[in-house]
Amino acid sequence: MKDEIDEVLHKYPKLKYIQNINSFIGCIEVFPNDFYELKIVLTHWKKNFPKVFETACRIPRHVDRHIYPKGNFCFTTSAKEQILLATEIKTLIDFIRYILVPYLKNNSYYEIEENYLYGEYSHDKGIFEGYAEILGVEDEKIIIKTIKEYATGFRLKLNDNCFCGSGKKLAKCKNRKHYKGYRKLRHINNETLLADIIIMESESMSKKMEFYKKLLGMKNLISKA
Repeated sequence: MKDEIDEVLHKYPKLKYIQNINSFIGCIEVFPNDFYELKIVLTHWKKNFPKVFETACRIPRHVDRHIYPKGNFCFTTSAKEQILLATEIKTLIDFIRYILVPYLKNNSYYEIEENYLYGEYSHDKGIFEGYAEILGVEDEKIIIKTIKEYATGFRLKLNDNCFCGSGKKLAKCKNRKHYKGYRKLRHINNETLLADIIIMESESMSKKMEFYKKLLGMKNLISKA
């Protein structure tokens, strides 16, 4: 851990490490003369991304700007975070370079263009979108069914039919894209999978209820005509 902290201090000299709060405090420059004042809390590092707070009130504390109510940044979904920590984000420098700095650049772009350069997950369907990206499918029913089966212990094998419903073997479907996505699920803990299932099912049910309300409204209009 000390080596990682020293590496960050060397790479980002405007940051200081405060040992008694296990945090970095200071500035990171993301573009020439474009600085962010930050507090980077390392309390649960390795298990989770560090919690990062922007301390100069530059980014509005609003869900639409990907800030949690307590003020820390929302980088991605819990599922994607666990996959990244298991596969790509191994050090604090990795986190800053590949997660934090792109997030801040995205915000700088938003301030000018009022949209995000690198895109974003929507707030009402972000978990769906995260799993759609992981698995390489868009169908909500398939996503929920696949995650639910995986969370309850069912595992597809290479020669089983792919979860997408194509009829092709998992090992070969979409040039192994679906197999690679399915393999990523092993990095997500069951607590997260089960919680995400509940959220996705409730969102799906809400959509159905909205659809039925609109359909009922249309029928009422037709009957009155």
